[in-house]
Amino acid sequence: MPTATPFTTALGLEGGFSLCLDKLDVSTFPSNWKWTTLSGVNADNYTAFSDSALKEKVNSSMAMAMNVYYNSYKVSGLSASTSGYVSFFNSRFQPSEGIKYTWSTSVSGMTNDDAASVKEPIERSCSYYRDLEKTEANVATYVHDNDTFQLGKVSILDTASRMQALYNGNKLLGYAAHPSGSDNPFESLVRLNNNLGNDNSCYIKISSIVNAEPDISEDFEKRTTDYGTVDGMDFVIIKYGNIRDEGTPTRDGYSGIVNTPSIVLNENSVQLSYVYKWDYDPDDDPNCGPYSRFCFSKFEDRNWSCSVSGPESLTYYNYN
Repeated sequence: MPTATPFTTALGLEGGFSLCLDKLDVSTFPSNWKWTTLSGVNADNYTAFSDSALKEKVNSSMAMAMNVYYNSYKVSGLSASTSGYVSFFNSRFQPSEGIKYTWSTSVSGMTNDDAASVKEPIERSCSYYRDLEKTEANVATYVHDNDTFQLGKVSILDTASRMQALYNGNKLLGYAAHPSGSDNPFESLVRLNNNLGNDNSCYIKISSIVNAEPDISEDFEKRTTDYGTVDGMDFVIIKYGNIRDEGTPTRDGYSGIVNTPSIVLNENSVQLSYVYKWDYDPDDDPNCGPYSRFCFSKFEDRNWSCSVSGPESLTYYNYN
């Protein structure tokens, strides 16, 4: 466990936090929102606690919030990766031999080697909040007339040290990790952009407060929003996967059509894979000519995957 330089802070403001916390009244939240304190007082159970039980939950969430705010060193488990290829040939009259994109890249959570991501508690608390992001972009090789392009974004985000106090009217319910201006203290994300036709993405987003959209369970899109824990702390966890439905060509001349999406939402990860391909016999394309606008693509082959995982544990400083 890393050792931080000792420092002191005067109690006050919000019970020892270096800044006054935002105070949010959950009774004003829309009914579809999911929220939770770090100790598990949430939108589904907050009216069920006795005063004494709620006091214990409040104290527990404050201890967790202080530990994250002042003592957090790194997050383990966050990762995002993608690999694959897309190749196609627009027309048999084009001189090019086709276009091909290939890529393979990944990023992972905060480690001891990430010097830029390590801030001692006094640096974090005196600089308002911490916002750490790793991103890998421009990850593709584009083989066509020596051009290049940006395929998409592979990133992780760790910005958990901004806290908020949740109230029901004037009654304190506890403390939450929900940075101002951001919905996601922790996030692992892969997003492939319009060079593939439309956004395809997989992500895990973890927060204390979420404007929850309906769950989805379809072949090309899946989403769940539910309560979960990270290292004993309660959060709202969104898991999502989306694959653009390419559609199946039905005109004469197409053959060998494959269109197989797979989206799996696991306890702490999202995995996507996709294979889409077809061939076209130009002899069956009566409207195609050297100057025609109606030539069908000769072939298309797409094969890619992405995966993300959410945080599993936090490492804290000690002061020995």
